[in-house]
Amino acid sequence: MNTPTSDTINSNLLAQLDGQPIPPYRSEEFARLLIALAYAVTDRIELERIGLDTTRLLLERAEASTRAQREVELMADRGRALC
Repeated sequence: MNTPTSDTINSNLLAQLDGQPIPPYRSEEFARLLIALAYAVTDRIELERIGLDTTRLLLERAEASTRAQREVELMADRGRALC
């Protein structure tokens, strides 16, 4: 079960993986992120939850990338145009 803290951190990590910058310094989202990070490092269970979510996210991205690369290679092997 996600908490507001893990949701805040995970959504920011996901945005950064997608190439988006961290929230602007003076925004409410930046303030929420700072509070979430400060809390997460002091709460072992929350930190484990975020670590698990982050690992799952990275593994899902790696799997999707690997599958896509495989499909591209299979298409190329069959002589199909890639564009």
